[in-house]
Amino acid sequence: MPFATKKIVSTTLRLFLMLFLALGLSGCGFKLRGQLSSDLAGVNVYLNADDIYGALSVDLKRQLKLMEVNLFTAGNDVIKPAVSIYLKDIREKRTTLSVDKTGRPVEYELTVEVDVDIHELKNNQANEPAWTTMHVRRVQVYDNNLLLAKSRERDEVRAEMRHVLVSQIIERIRVYASQL
Repeated sequence: MPFATKKIVSTTLRLFLMLFLALGLSGCGFKLRGQLSSDLAGVNVYLNADDIYGALSVDLKRQLKLMEVNLFTAGNDVIKPAVSIYLKDIREKRTTLSVDKTGRPVEYELTVEVDVDIHELKNNQANEPAWTTMHVRRVQVYDNNLLLAKSRERDEVRAEMRHVLVSQIIERIRVYASQL
């Protein structure tokens, strides 16, 4: 066989192998971390929070809109049965875990907690609140010589922690939406 024909055959074979692997992985339910699914598309969600314009509320609204959820906030009437979410008392704190020999902090524990009430809303009537506290914790190593970099890292870690909380809340919404 000429060289060009061998190259075309090997390229075609590689393409079919990649296609087969991709279909095999997607067929068994494999998803990349953070990949959105559309199983909540069309579900009505009523969202309210103590701080509706806070970072966690904004991130949750953004994720729900990307998932094509019908999102209602305070002042909007929900016509169909929905899932109601209330975010209360969002807390972020930083605790010193260890110090060096001079008494300066070496490690911090970053914690983000939120009290969440998620329940089914029928005929615009809310059930008695059943509060659940969701939290995420991370450890950050601190270095006085890298003050600006560690400050940026802390901000990035907090954003990632909010994303994890949003994912936890969305998983709870899936449970309640499956009961509608």
